[in-house]
Amino acid sequence: MSSSSSSSSSTVPFPLFAQLQLSFKEMFQKQETKALLHAMTNPVAEFLYNEMYVYLWILCIYNILLFLCVLLILILLLRNLRGDPRF
Repeated sequence: MSSSSSSSSSTVPFPLFAQLQLSFKEMFQKQETKALLHAMTNPVAEFLYNEMYVYLWILCIYNILLFLCVLLILILLLRNLRGDPRF
């Protein structure tokens, strides 16, 4: 019984998937395939970057302003708790 369990653990449960995995590894190790894949994805990546560039800047500016607002509120709260009459 132990010999059958050891032989079943050494076999791949889905040999077709193992063959596909090996063929994909071989395919993507070729420089031609890498260059073709890069040529296909590069325009899409540039388009997405150009579309998202403005939104990323807006998000960064929003986060900076939000941080400054929280900092200002914290400073005003601490001054109020200490009894500083300036504000």
